Amino acid sequence: MRLDWDSIPFGGGGVVTSPNSRFLYLSSGGTVQQYDLLATDLVASMQVVAVYDGTLAPFPANFFQMMPGPDGKIYIISSHDNNILHVIHNPDSLGLACNVEQHAIILPARQGYFIPNFANYNLGPLDSPCDTTGGVGTVSQNSKSKVLQIAPNPTTGLTEITLPNNLGGLLTVYNVSGQKVNTRSFLAETNKLSLDFTQKPAGPYWIVVSDDTGKLVVTGKFSVLH
Repeated sequence: MRLDWDSIPFGGGGVVTSPNSRFLYLSSGGTVQQYDLLATDLVASMQVVAVYDGTLAPFPANFFQMMPGPDGKIYIISSHDNNILHVIHNPDSLGLACNVEQHAIILPARQGYFIPNFANYNLGPLDSPCDTTGGVGTVSQNSKSKVLQIAPNPTTGLTEITLPNNLGGLLTVYNVSGQKVNTRSFLAETNKLSLDFTQKPAGPYWIVVSDDTGKLVVTGKFSVLH
């Protein structure tokens, strides 16, 4: 995908993906664009989901850098010294259903160009002998059961997926271009699935596991080496 930067108002913007990794958002000064990363034609999937409404706060409150928040929303700052943040409330939704609200948050002070960093406090403990933070924090038992284990990773072709406990649904594998390359349904009694990528091209692959209702449960990534 080639971007025509000369056509972008204010000369810059930001890029961020949705929490479910399906949609890519591009802020380009005057607009916010959404791309479907699972579409066969990425460029053709583009939808303009917001157009700058001309608000001054006190300078033009356009769309600049973006940052995913710990609440699953995406926050956008302007490229001027303003006191507002725009919010994409439902970034996992297609098109205008993603609900971009302009100047949704009034900040106590002016901020421009650089959006505040949002720490992710939901990662749980980092249990590593090489790190002193091991054991810090808590993970609920429900979260522990939603871990997707992939081994070996990287693989030369054969790999085994350990699924979350007591879950029936669908496992889908995508390549680096977002193309679906494998789909497997499984029952709640199924704990492991074996995949054979011996005849598939080398490179990274993404696994998406959804339940019987189609709700995304967990994702994972592995690499194939030949």
